[in-house]
Amino acid sequence: MPLKKATQIEISARQLTIMERERNKRSVPLQLQKRLDIVLKSAQGMSNSAICRELNMSYVTVLTWRNRWSDNFPKLCEFESGIPNELMGESVLRSKILEVLTDAPRSGKPKRITSAQESQIIALACKKPRDFGIEKDKWDRDSLAQVAIEQDIIERISPRKVGYILKKRFSDKICEKLRY
Repeated sequence: MPLKKATQIEISARQLTIMERERNKRSVPLQLQKRLDIVLKSAQGMSNSAICRELNMSYVTVLTWRNRWSDNFPKLCEFESGIPNELMGESVLRSKILEVLTDAPRSGKPKRITSAQESQIIALACKKPRDFGIEKDKWDRDSLAQVAIEQDIIERISPRKVGYILKKRFSDKICEKLRY
């Protein structure tokens, strides 16, 4: 089955300048760099297959980002026409271009434990277990989870999740207070 002909890609001169400048930054994430490469090479008239070969990427990835740019180009041009040709205007346009080249939000279960609750659990771990009527010198994950629930920090939490929070946020400082 022959592949579908690639969508023609357009880029305004201002967009091109911004994209090339962004592409050539040392600190640009590799994922963004590849997406910029796809769009820039597409605008030069390269086929999807040629881009796949040159960038060592899958056909679906190239097609996805080429189509995403093509779908958003009219909106970008409309946005661009409303921005004065100033440096501030370029930074705003740059953020809109990067928005187009960023992953769409993923579905999934929302986070159940807030950052504030995590901070409260960490603060709790910094206190002594004896302050809460627990006859231990150091916290363990079970006791810390139980006290977090009793103190109405969180409705429910597993000892394993408590350990994960502490390890993720302050592994060296906090974990020396815990038994693992």
